[in-house]
Amino acid sequence: AFSSVSFLLGFLIVFRTSQAYTRFWDGCAALCQMQGEWFDVSSCLIAFCKRSKVDEDSIEKFQATLVRLVSLLNGCILMDLSTGFAADEQPADRAFELELIDAEALDEESLTTFYEANQKVELIFQWIQGLVVEACNDHLFSVAPPIVSRVFQELADGMVHYHQALKIAKMPLPFPYVQSMELLLVLHWIITPPLMCMWVTSPLWTGILTFVQVF
Repeated sequence: AFSSVSFLLGFLIVFRTSQAYTRFWDGCAALCQMQGEWFDVSSCLIAFCKRSKVDEDSIEKFQATLVRLVSLLNGCILMDLSTGFAADEQPADRAFELELIDAEALDEESLTTFYEANQKVELIFQWIQGLVVEACNDHLFSVAPPIVSRVFQELADGMVHYHQALKIAKMPLPFPYVQSMELLLVLHWIITPPLMCMWVTSPLWTGILTFVQVF
């Protein structure tokens, strides 16, 4: 019986470790892909303004606003993912604790709306999409509209990667599985010392074997 419990417990621990390792790298991959999408979006939109016939001030205002919003979006996402399973916290409120790119230069009305919003990531994402649409309407881009549509696809892909990382950060391992493993750990911890005392006569080896089995 003791061998069966030890085998089952070892199997569950190895399985849980494997799942944790997989979740860790899946989360890292989703986060890196998301940030790559944000960079590609920013780079493409700034490049699209090359050779534009619109005045230079309008182009600089668009590019500066874009960079600030993308930086703020990334900061909100990182803070949102940092809380893990703590559902009561509003981590995006602390996005300005990170090193952002001149996010404080956004207009006062936008900052007020940002602080009052519950879904800050989605709000900033919508602002970026609206900013791109307005730039298209003002003819800021020197490329054809079908090429600009690639930006919206990359924005959507970035949000998909964000939600994949959010799923890992917010969804714990199944409760019955965790409780079953903890129960087996407690049971193993209780029965190991008496069994070691029965099987080994030396107190030193009893302590060593118990330590190896339990820890």
